[in-house]
Order: sequence, then structure tokens, then C-alpha cells
Amino acid sequence: MPLALELAAGLTRGATLETIAAQLERDFTALDSDLRDVSERHRSVRAVFEQSWNALNARERAVLQKLSVLRGGFDANAAREIADADAAILAALADKALLSRASETRFDLHALVREFARDKLEKAKGVNATRARHA
Repeated sequence: MPLALELAAGLTRGATLETIAAQLERDFTALDSDLRDVSERHRSVRAVFEQSWNALNARERAVLQKLSVLRGGFDANAAREIADADAAILAALADKALLSRASETRFDLHALVREFARDKLEKAKGVNATRARHA
């Protein structure tokens, strides 16, 4: 299933379809003015990412940002070391389709989710500290 559809499906747990559609339309309109040099397809994916991001609580956002420095998948120990993530937060991110289970013990971030979360981490000026924890 395409990532944007998985993310949109993850949003249905917390809002009605009408609410999600209205928020995506609003976000897409804002992105249209901000990202004119980006294709319509990428703007719509970005709008879904923003909507998913807005549905996260502060801790989920912080963990997702920090996990963005990990490449090639990771296990729960790495998630705890890098992002102070416990099993509950990893399950919550997986339930919202922002994180996937690669196996019983490993997780993955889709490359586009990683890029989006990494952008958020850089804007929050947390990338250097997080990289240091990963090194």
C-alpha cells in the first residue's frame, strides 16, 4: 500500500474522515503556496505527513525526530539509546504507520518518513546532539 494511504489510514483512529479531509485540504493549500517548485504528488504526500505529524503528541514527535538519524533499520535497544523510546512509544508510532516492524525485533522508517522527520529534527536544531548519541 502506498505510504501516504497508510499514513492517512492511521489518522482515522483519532478523527472522522470529514475532519481529516478538511485538514488535508487546508494543509495542501498552505503547501501549494510554500512549495510551488515541488510536484503536486510530493505536495500531497507532504500534506499527509504534516497531518500525521500534527496528530502526534510531543513525546512521539521527539522520538520520531531522533529515530530519523538511524538508517537501515534498528532494534528496540538502539531506539532506547538514541531516542529514549520504549516499547509503548514504538508501538504507537507503528500504529500510526510512521514506523514499521521489519521483524519481531527490528523496526524501519520509510525513507520519506525518515527525510520528513530529519527535516523536523534539523529545524529543531537537535541533529548534532542526536548524531552524537548514535556515534
